[in-house]
Amino acid sequence: MDKAYPHSPHHTLYRQPTPHNFITATVSPLSSVISSGGNFIVDWGFDGTRVAQAGYVAYPVVVSAVESSIYSSRMNISAIAMSASNFTTQLTIAQLKADEDGYLVELGGPGVGSQSIALNIRDCNSSLPYDVVVDATSRIFNSPGTFACSNGGDLFYSNGTMLTSSDTTCLSSAEWSGQNNLQCWTAPIVSFTSSSVVGNKLSVPEGGALSMACDYNDVIPSGDTSRFYVDENQFVTTKGEPFILSSLQRSDSNKVISCQAVTPYTDVHPTSGKSMEYIVDVLYRPSFAKSQVSASNFFLEVGNDEYLIRSDQNLTLVCSNDANPAASCIWTVCGKSCVNISSTHTTDCYMNYHLSANSSISCTATNDYGFASSNMQKVTIVPLTRSVSFGKADDMPKRDSIVTSQTGNNMTLSCHISYENELATEFEIILPNGTIVKQPMLEVVSLTTADAGNYTCVTNDLFGSFDASVYLDVQYAPYQVTTTSCTWVIEETGVCDVIIFSNPEVEFASLDINKISVGNDGPNVVFSIGQEQHYLYKKTKVTSNDEGAYALVLSHPLPPYNYSIAFNIAVINNQQLDVPTIVGGSVAAVIVVCITIVVSVYIVKKKPKQNPKRSFNSIEKQTNIVAPECIEIKDQNRENLQFQETNGAYESIDRPLEERDGYLAVNVGQ
Repeated sequence: MDKAYPHSPHHTLYRQPTPHNFITATVSPLSSVISSGGNFIVDWGFDGTRVAQAGYVAYPVVVSAVESSIYSSRMNISAIAMSASNFTTQLTIAQLKADEDGYLVELGGPGVGSQSIALNIRDCNSSLPYDVVVDATSRIFNSPGTFACSNGGDLFYSNGTMLTSSDTTCLSSAEWSGQNNLQCWTAPIVSFTSSSVVGNKLSVPEGGALSMACDYNDVIPSGDTSRFYVDENQFVTTKGEPFILSSLQRSDSNKVISCQAVTPYTDVHPTSGKSMEYIVDVLYRPSFAKSQVSASNFFLEVGNDEYLIRSDQNLTLVCSNDANPAASCIWTVCGKSCVNISSTHTTDCYMNYHLSANSSISCTATNDYGFASSNMQKVTIVPLTRSVSFGKADDMPKRDSIVTSQTGNNMTLSCHISYENELATEFEIILPNGTIVKQPMLEVVSLTTADAGNYTCVTNDLFGSFDASVYLDVQYAPYQVTTTSCTWVIEETGVCDVIIFSNPEVEFASLDINKISVGNDGPNVVFSIGQEQHYLYKKTKVTSNDEGAYALVLSHPLPPYNYSIAFNIAVINNQQLDVPTIVGGSVAAVIVVCITIVVSVYIVKKKPKQNPKRSFNSIEKQTNIVAPECIEIKDQNRENLQFQETNGAYESIDRPLEERDGYLAVNVGQ
């Protein structure tokens, strides 16, 4: 066997004869790449007939500058098959080292030739195709590692199966276990484009069309279609091609549109590869404009588009409408004249406003696409304070503090206030005795003096409570309540006091004796003391001619207007007076003198007569009304009256009917 000399890059230790009948040499695994620390295994075979004839045994020769003896501890040769036609041998070299890369292994045998195989020793790679990387502290045979994605994606196999475990091991073939067909898949980055995009809205005029496109970057795995979502509906289009929605109406507003890339990755992750969501914003002119008025208090709807508001309240005006973009509003308020008022709120059509007169109100809503006008609202102002009309029904709406009627008449009191029907006003009439009648009218049948007094009407409704009072003055004819005769003494001063009750007061007309008019040495006047009316007939020096039947004719407003009061005067001389009479006469004289003084003072100081006033409290104010000095209250027989003085005033009291000497009924004159 010839000795060979080294040559670059490899060195042959032994050269064998030209091979004959070399059948095959098969490296296992098929790749000749071997990981550091791995085993080199090769099978080769010869024609078994020739081998048997030659009597040779095949052997390998490691080609190196180092003697083959260095492999003796790591090399094993064994026959794995032998037949008449084939002879196969397997060579194993264990734990290859990185510096043994490039060594040649010559396979052959005596008389059968040889074949050389170069050792290709590598570490397992840290980077793999499709953005896959391996995180490992060592990359030699049997080293553990972990698969990961350099692009932040997810690990999938090309068939769409997701990697369940990222753990791997470096194989003897310098590959990582499980690396074949492993890919890093990522979600596409989607681009949603449309000329109608305004922020997060897709704005389009009513009746117009929306054109959109959905494109995305090239990713692993790639895709060529896009999916549009319109609310719950889906539409698939070609990647990057326009998608159009036509003839949009206001009912399409607020629909949500987005798009998604269609790739194997988004099929596995349905929420990935999506664009942001956009809101359809259909722009249209205002419509359905409606003017609305309201107030926080003292406001009432009384009819279709008709309202009442109290004068101290502010109106809230609202111009409701359907418009996009939002409309600006102008109110037209027509009272004594018409004015246009712009809304003080730029985004909402409402404002507060104080009316100064009854008005009709409407509004107009306007945006860039048109306008719409509202209905008309009629608003009536109710005064803060309303006057109550209370009095005789025949005299309404006249307001008097005193109403007058006569005994025996019927009287109807009526109470009214403005807007009573619209406000459903409740009424109460309070009688002099405190009785309350819950109605706006009161009828008193066959008046008596007991019906006289103060009547109050109280109203109550949504806008407030008010009242008014009247005094019912029941008039009656005069009647005499004093004695009907006086006794005078000749040559002395005689005075006869005639006392009368009457409402209204009587006035003197004439005085007759035996139907002959006579003079009065005193004043011919009727004056009042408390509830009584007095006529004083005086003679300075009594004569026998003063004796007789007298008729005092008085003037009175009630029919028959002239009333005759009868009384008698008897004349005596001093001889006719006995002691008791004289004593009585002296007392009478003193009384006459006192009355004369009183009358004189009365005449000197008398002022024009007026009825005293009584005050009656009302809910919101004090009203002073004029009332007569006495109130007649009848007993059940309505035939007689008695009066008593209380705290300087006179008021009527009921007493049983009784007979009293000297009281006669009034004689009615012509």
